[in-house]
Amino acid sequence: MVKRITAIVFIFVCASVAWAILGGTIFSRTYDSNSRSSGQVESLWGTAQNQTPPKASFVQVNVKDEESLEDGKKVVRKVKEEVEVPLPLDSSRIDVALDLEHRQKGLLWYSTYKVNYGAVYSFHNPGDKEQLVTFALTFPASQAIYDDLVFTIDDVPATITNEKNSASSATKVGPGKSATLKIGYRSQGLNEWRYSFGSAEISQVRDFTLNMKTNFKDIDFPDNTISPSTKHETSNGWDLNWSYKNLLSGYQIAMVMP
Repeated sequence: MVKRITAIVFIFVCASVAWAILGGTIFSRTYDSNSRSSGQVESLWGTAQNQTPPKASFVQVNVKDEESLEDGKKVVRKVKEEVEVPLPLDSSRIDVALDLEHRQKGLLWYSTYKVNYGAVYSFHNPGDKEQLVTFALTFPASQAIYDDLVFTIDDVPATITNEKNSASSATKVGPGKSATLKIGYRSQGLNEWRYSFGSAEISQVRDFTLNMKTNFKDIDFPDNTISPSTKHETSNGWDLNWSYKNLLSGYQIAMVMP
């Protein structure tokens, strides 16, 4: 009886050790695979995206007096100074469609998605002079592709200048006049999509609407983000809406992919 119990205990211990080694091997392979594969997925598919609103501004030349000493005498010269003056953003109408497509790399599955982004922004020139206004859009990720890019000013296709991770174009806007910037593109990212109201910690937005459609039902909003104003479940996902008349916030709009 003692021999049998000893044999059973020995077999149990050996099996436990074997399962522990197997589990450790699988865990190690998964951990190593995640660190390597995540970078590979980002390089092939794209990273998480964070879209910010475009900016509109013009360069104003101010003349000021600058004093200096020459041969012990005070000399005053007129000096020109260029100052960038931003145009107020009056309204934002944004439509976002998120299409989740899980992809496997190595031992793991990753939450990759396609995004269809379209927006109409309205700016106005509050001054009493016509200005050459530059409209600039910063893309939501530097490591991504942007197809079917739309960039029109007052429904006229603009000649775009690309700089690093942004696109810009300039046109004249009359005194007190408004200009409409239409943006659109198709892209793809990983894990989450965000919209920030601005680069400042606390930003003010007026007459803002963002409509988001998803092809998945397991929606999740990260901490320190704004929940939608309304939401409606569809046959394969959700229709979400964020609407604000005059919002002051340091939070973002965001969606985490399941």
